[in-house]
Amino acid sequence: MKDKNKSLVLSYSDIKEMKLSIKNIIDEIKSTVVKHANNEVYLEPKITLRPREGQFYTAMPGGIKDEYLGLKLIERFDKSENTPGIFGTLLLNDEKTGKLLSIMDATWLTSIRTGAIAAITMEKLAQKGFDSISIIGLGNTAMASLICIKEIFPDLKKINILAYKDAHNRFMKRFEGYDFEFNVYEDLESVIKASKVVITSVTYAGKPFVKKEWLQDGVLAIPIHARGWQECDPYFDKVYTDDYGHTKHFIPNLTAELGEVVAGYKKGRESDAEKIIAYNIGMAIDDIAVAKLIYKKALIEKKGVYIDIADYNEEYYV
Repeated sequence: MKDKNKSLVLSYSDIKEMKLSIKNIIDEIKSTVVKHANNEVYLEPKITLRPREGQFYTAMPGGIKDEYLGLKLIERFDKSENTPGIFGTLLLNDEKTGKLLSIMDATWLTSIRTGAIAAITMEKLAQKGFDSISIIGLGNTAMASLICIKEIFPDLKKINILAYKDAHNRFMKRFEGYDFEFNVYEDLESVIKASKVVITSVTYAGKPFVKKEWLQDGVLAIPIHARGWQECDPYFDKVYTDDYGHTKHFIPNLTAELGEVVAGYKKGRESDAEKIIAYNIGMAIDDIAVAKLIYKKALIEKKGVYIDIADYNEEYYV
């Protein structure tokens, strides 16, 4: 039962145990990017601290008008025992009153909303009839992406992956029981050329690693975390992003935002030959869209614990 005066704390395990519908998540994010196109959201630039090379501590504020406000802290540090490489926490507030409704782990929701955006991008911008995808970087983000892609493209079977340490074996083990046909490649050029849809989800790269000579006609590149493709940018016919305000410093000629395509205001792919890249940098409103679903289901399933942070009395003075 909802406690009107307290905030609900939800752990990673609480969220995982609720088994949210992937279809509902994808539909909610589609609705949210359309709201973004219609200026029905609040979205401010991220603020990032970089304590050391390859690390970040990023604050992401945002909100959906007449619904919720939120602030996500997302972090990348050196992976330690029982700690993922990227993890975070989200504060969810009522948009009208500002009341803190929930404090929740944001690790699962970050991965799944990122995967949902990748899948929606494929739905709108990939070459019709593609029969395989290539994935480079095989951590949680890649796993979440493939889960969401399978929801939209249930007949997809051929998955090309790049061998890296033991990550490719862990990745294939995660999808035991699925009807995927995995092809493991030992070099970047081969795996990128193996498909007309290429997803790179490496969380850190010190320099570009994709060469323009590897780009096929009709390719859709989805560089999650915006790593590795910088030298190829001038050779794409169209460039899309989720939010131009976050990406305009490195995108000189934007075709459209993803929400504008989903809403039907702007065109997506217009020919099978177009080379397209989509830089979806990650928006706080997508996190809030998923957090909303988590919070509502947690209330129904009585997950989490309540804490009293704002225990002000009626005569509050400093």
